[in-house]
Amino acid sequence: MPDFSCKLRSLCSSVVDMISQILFVDFAATINDAGCYAWDIAGTDAILSHYGIHTILSDGTNALYTDDYLVKRKAYPLPVYAATPKVLEFMLKNFTVKIR
Repeated sequence: MPDFSCKLRSLCSSVVDMISQILFVDFAATINDAGCYAWDIAGTDAILSHYGIHTILSDGTNALYTDDYLVKRKAYPLPVYAATPKVLEFMLKNFTVKIR
């Protein structure tokens, strides 16, 4: 495993956490807890995509706006990552998600 150093911060708001990536230079990614909903991330996801930041589930799935999540209002079963493609590739390769 490559060397990895980071600081984790949570501002207790998906919108604020995610938008921090374009407001602050030292924010490289966002991880939203499993159990968040499409409406928790949709608006910010649209803004981040303009800056080349993509939002996916922690298993690499990018289908975040399906009928299950929008019409049936199901929570995401896994954490949601938001980052540039290079950082997402690193996260998917090196992070292990354990759901309790």
